[in-house]
Amino acid sequence: MAEMKTRKKRVGRKSVALEAIRLLGQWNRIASGHVQLASGCSCGTGVGALPVKSFERDILDYLYARHGERPAGTISGMLTSIAKQQEGAGVDRQWALLADLARSIDSFGGLHNRAA
Repeated sequence: MAEMKTRKKRVGRKSVALEAIRLLGQWNRIASGHVQLASGCSCGTGVGALPVKSFERDILDYLYARHGERPAGTISGMLTSIAKQQEGAGVDRQWALLADLARSIDSFGGLHNRAA
């Protein structure tokens, strides 16, 4: 029975690490793009768009407000840290944090965000 609990922890931990790596790839792709500020796309002119990366501090502040822990200085740093952590401690907290981050990243994915 104890072996089964240990195995579930390993699987859960690995899943958290894999989710962190998946979100890291998604963030790196989206962060290189932009968000348009006016109607129509400004890809050709570069007017009226903000880089998605400029919203990073806001996303980290949101995660801090929701989860009460000061995240790493960057989203990439936070996700890398989660992926490297040893199994066990705080898996449920990490899942909750990753779920909130995934929703934030997905909200930018629906916008036009090709790399400028």
